[in-house]
Amino acid sequence: MGPARAKRHSNSGPAVEAPATKSGARKLVAFDDAARRRGAPHRRVVGVDEAGRGPLVGPVVAAAFCLTDQSAEMPAALDDSKKVPAATRSAILRELFALEASGKASIGVALAGPREIDRDNILASTLRAMERALRVFMSELGPDDLILVDGIHVPEGLLGDDDRAEVLRKREVRAMAARRKLERQGLPTDDAALGEIILPPPLVPDPGRRPSVQSVTKGDATSAAIAAASVIAKETRDALMREMDGRFPGYGIAGHQGYPTAEHRSQLQSLGPSLAHRRTFQPLKSDFGWDWQGQWAPQAKAIDGFHEYEWGESIGWNAARLRGVAEASCAEGGTESEEPEPPAKAPRQK
Repeated sequence: MGPARAKRHSNSGPAVEAPATKSGARKLVAFDDAARRRGAPHRRVVGVDEAGRGPLVGPVVAAAFCLTDQSAEMPAALDDSKKVPAATRSAILRELFALEASGKASIGVALAGPREIDRDNILASTLRAMERALRVFMSELGPDDLILVDGIHVPEGLLGDDDRAEVLRKREVRAMAARRKLERQGLPTDDAALGEIILPPPLVPDPGRRPSVQSVTKGDATSAAIAAASVIAKETRDALMREMDGRFPGYGIAGHQGYPTAEHRSQLQSLGPSLAHRRTFQPLKSDFGWDWQGQWAPQAKAIDGFHEYEWGESIGWNAARLRGVAEASCAEGGTESEEPEPPAKAPRQK
């Protein structure tokens, strides 16, 4: 496994390298400290990560974490959430919320629901959830601060002007290719058929106030801020899945967390998909069709208030509802359910 890399974007600061001689939480904190020293004296480092891109059911949850008091200590057990036992993750989450309660950290958590994922695809929905998590305290940040995003993509609302122009150019090229294909098939080629070529507005409209942003490959095993966001997102989603298991019994959601295990796939064949399943994901897309309008599972039919699981773009619901879910997870102390190993050949998603 190679070292983590930080990818710079048009409004980013200098790239930072992960220290290779330390381990555990100390290594993660050292990475953030190095990034902080390369900027302004009071630079804040924000980490952003997600949980739940691969499951067949439920939302993708994103979290943002910023240590606002540089003298405060991060949890000693902090690490990539995939490497930390559930009970330890819950303890870390309690420590992170305690930092926030004492005014030493800021936390944002948000999600994108299954219908949004079906409509827009998982990558676009994940990046949109990250933007929503950042909105919780984005107004506190300024041009001296740095946002680190796990992975190779950053939310489009964080892109600088040069990157936004490049994204638009690539979309226009794809749109022209799609238009030619539709013309050859004798199909309509208007905007209704192709869709508008647009980008969301910047999270910070004033270019002079925008924080720097960098994507960091394997960031949850490299940066303390990203690792903190990873734990928050993972614990919050796990708590949501335990709650969803009670609303949609029979699928074993609390155990497999919605991932495509053999047990889950067998339950789908017996029960059909619930209202919370992602119908554009395989095997649901092949077995039922992404716009499948057949009978829902009997358990789902009697559910009142299912709008809570549609989620849509309700940012207000995200902030208040998810915070309660995450805090309840702290009180429960976590569970021993872990993310299942992926299949040898993962099904291709939309």
